[in-house]
Amino acid sequence: MLRNHKQLKKKNLSGSLGALYQVGSFGFIMAAAIFMGYYAGSYIDRKLGTEPWFMLLLLVMFIIGAFIKFLQSVREVSGKKRE
Repeated sequence: MLRNHKQLKKKNLSGSLGALYQVGSFGFIMAAAIFMGYYAGSYIDRKLGTEPWFMLLLLVMFIIGAFIKFLQSVREVSGKKRE
């Protein structure tokens, strides 16, 4: 019985750390989205001569995508995952 208790405690801890990781990774996801949106948009703008329109468009799209990913992670952690 003691062994099962230790396994259950370890499982709860790993679940808690996994949840913390999913929600805590938002900063890295947002930074990556800003970086990729800015540089991809700037590259397209330089090639087409349309500064700053593609940079702004891709920056906004990547940031929205990062927020959607964050909301999905929060929903998954909270157990209210949509079917």
